[in-house]
Amino acid sequence: MSEKVTVNVDTSVIGRHLYATILPDKAQTGFQFENDGQCREYFESPDVFVIAGGKAVSEFENLCSRRHELYQDMVNYLRTNGDSIFSYSKYGEGVDLNENDATHVRKGVQMNMHHIDSPREQATILRRCFQQIGICRNHILNNELDDTEKRYYDTDLRSDFANLDIGHDVDILVDAAYLSHEKSIIILAAVDSDITTKTETIVEIAQEHLDPNLTLTIIDADRTGPNELTKAPADD
Repeated sequence: MSEKVTVNVDTSVIGRHLYATILPDKAQTGFQFENDGQCREYFESPDVFVIAGGKAVSEFENLCSRRHELYQDMVNYLRTNGDSIFSYSKYGEGVDLNENDATHVRKGVQMNMHHIDSPREQATILRRCFQQIGICRNHILNNELDDTEKRYYDTDLRSDFANLDIGHDVDILVDAAYLSHEKSIIILAAVDSDITTKTETIVEIAQEHLDPNLTLTIIDADRTGPNELTKAPADD
């Protein structure tokens, strides 16, 4: 039996798998709130050992908490106002949302419900998300991630990554650099172009701080499925 490839997944990859789990029947509903690309395949492939760094885990837990509040608020809005979801524009009014959540409302929920006019049907789908998100979160963390790692802290490394203008992803990269350096986990699967298009610079910064021979391969999980991964000189 061939050795599994260990892949470190960032928050967005876990999040997309979450939505593919909550709303799996795209063929029937005609939509998904988040395009899962090939993210779900990493969790389903028998050839991949999926791990997440400490920052990715905490971000995923926070994402689930915020979205749980969001869907509850949206369901309450539909019940109270009788309007369709297309009139919902609170974007955090009474709910602690960030910019990504507001984008999720516009591009994820509203745009993908364009063919569902009935507020009752809309509420049914959102109620399903509200009810399932906590269950799916726990299942992913406890059963589908093969392992989770601690969070790493390195002020100087973080500062240099921050100069790349990649926002909160700096902490994902700090974890990824240390997981490569200390545990030979050399593959990071991401979907954010801020990370996937700056691989060379990211690796150079990590090498400068940790080890000139450090290896880190960053793959775009939207484009590269687990079956395309080669057995890199991998995990000790």
